[in-house]
Amino acid sequence: MPLEFPTRRMWPVGLILGAMFAMFAGVGWMMVARISGSRVRDVFDLMFVLFEGFWLLGWSVGVVILGVLTVLFFFYSESARL
Repeated sequence: MPLEFPTRRMWPVGLILGAMFAMFAGVGWMMVARISGSRVRDVFDLMFVLFEGFWLLGWSVGVVILGVLTVLFFFYSESARL
């Protein structure tokens, strides 16, 4: 027997999270373009590119979390059965 729950309006939160996801993903793509266009001439350049690469790896974890939360809040619905 399905229970009826009142609908919760979670799409505004999904829109906010989606906007944040888009901004954070844009920063990530700019860093990818910056790293791919850089030239390594010496050890300092190599270390800087490696630092930027690991920074991008950490940043992408936050982007993935924001993307998952966006999808979750857009498709959120409660249901229960007795």
